Amino acid sequence: MLLYLFWEPENWIDFTVFHKHREEIVDFSSHVEGTSVRFMAQSYPEMWAEWENQNGTTKHISALRSRYQFPI
Repeated sequence: MLLYLFWEPENWIDFTVFHKHREEIVDFSSHVEGTSVRFMAQSYPEMWAEWENQNGTTKHISALRSRYQFPI
């Protein structure tokens, strides 16, 4: 399993560079599809959203968001 975690600002959708980055992730994924490599890409905010469903993580996620989740 190859997990690619990446940071994006809250307003990533407003920037071409972040759209291009996501396109490159899809392109890479297509190159390893059908191989023995399982590839998954996820932004930190997406990961934190998954963690919210787990008990005892609320305080930790709140601290992460306050430090790393912001617009540019």
